[in-house]
Amino acid sequence: MREQRVGTANLPAYRSAQELCAAFPAAEDLPMLADFAFSSPSHPGAVLLDSPPTMVNHANDAAGANTAFRFEGDAKSVVATRDIEEGDELLQDYRAIARVGWLEALLASADLQTARQLGVQIEAAAAAGQRSNAAI
Repeated sequence: MREQRVGTANLPAYRSAQELCAAFPAAEDLPMLADFAFSSPSHPGAVLLDSPPTMVNHANDAAGANTAFRFEGDAKSVVATRDIEEGDELLQDYRAIARVGWLEALLASADLQTARQLGVQIEAAAAAGQRSNAAI
């Protein structure tokens, strides 16, 4: 679907809060970073940012996730994990995004969370709802 190289203009890598804030100094940039910054276990501690962004929403496999990021060295691909028909929403499991503590701390200072944290929150709420329904 899409291929990029880490560290290029369309997939820059940031290795610290200071480096990221130097590139995006405005407070208004933080919600965008909350929505679109991500990381990979193959690049620990680095925050990546697609340009232009890869527009996907969260879903787990059972709920229809149909895309994933794949890394081979510095090559990143967005791949289809199942058949996608014209008009289908692109969905990805946000929980697969690697945790970057410094990014989570930076966003938390503005009462924001990463996409990874959002995916965890969505799945926890769904599981709690299922437990509640099972108790009825």
